[in-house]
Amino acid sequence: MNIGNRVRLLKGREEGIVSRIIDDKLIEVEIEDGFNIPVLKKEVVIISQQEESAFGKKTAPEPIPKKSQKPAITTKGIYLALVPINDKRLSLHFINNTDYMLLFTLSALTHETYKGYAAAEIKSRNSIKIGDLDKTNFEQWPSFILQLLFYCDGIFDLKEPFQRKIRFKAGNLFKQKKVAPILMREAYLYQIDAAQNAQPIQAEKVKESLFEPGDNTEKDKSRQLPPAFIVDLHIEKITKNHADLPGNEILRQQLQKFDKTLNQAIISGQEEIIYIHGIGNGSLKKELHKRLRELPNVTYVDNHNMEKFGGGATLVRIT
Repeated sequence: MNIGNRVRLLKGREEGIVSRIIDDKLIEVEIEDGFNIPVLKKEVVIISQQEESAFGKKTAPEPIPKKSQKPAITTKGIYLALVPINDKRLSLHFINNTDYMLLFTLSALTHETYKGYAAAEIKSRNSIKIGDLDKTNFEQWPSFILQLLFYCDGIFDLKEPFQRKIRFKAGNLFKQKKVAPILMREAYLYQIDAAQNAQPIQAEKVKESLFEPGDNTEKDKSRQLPPAFIVDLHIEKITKNHADLPGNEILRQQLQKFDKTLNQAIISGQEEIIYIHGIGNGSLKKELHKRLRELPNVTYVDNHNMEKFGGGATLVRIT
């Protein structure tokens, strides 16, 4: 008997998912609405896939989302979902809402050490519960490494093996609240294959866009970001012809420089980048922070290194 097995109680009609192995004799079963109960192993029986195929899989009643929240129902894709159990615990689910059967592994990375969390075969339009996580120590959760292989019976479009590093952050958790597909329950939902659904990237255009127009030598185009990358967004550092520029054009060029260097940092695997925006009237800083808040894979620290930059800098961390 393993975590994720669907079981039926012998002394009742309840069914649920094994959420935890307590000891050799006792397990914890999650039944409807995320309610967990301890049960003796001898008092449950595993529901076989053959039984589900013959009689249909019983599912818990779909919860009705609160009208005030109006969560969006997300459909096709591959997801990790954090489903609230109570005010202290969240259950982690892997959702395969694609046409492929997936082979997946999930590991945790802590201090350069990897720990296995789960590995399974997930059929198309299916999900599996991986385990429970403690919400009270959210900030101490490790980074998770997800690896995937794609397969279909018969003829299909071959997809490359997929790997992604995921770091859950308290700062943007509330933005992820949606109704999870397959589960049809309210959850904090993270689509891990979002990049695969994006428009195809033309490598040469991306390469050209990362550098200023004057950087036309092969040496310049092949350069890499230094370990501590600092970008000064003062207009005099961006262009020499700035004396007669109106305010809106100055801001446009500063934001263009910001977007270009941030994309460069992400593509090259940079983990940190510092933007010097100065104090001024605060319009540039406000716009930078607005854009950074919309990115799920970054966090930022305002007034970074006040003594060195005079409080006019923001440190961006990329995960």
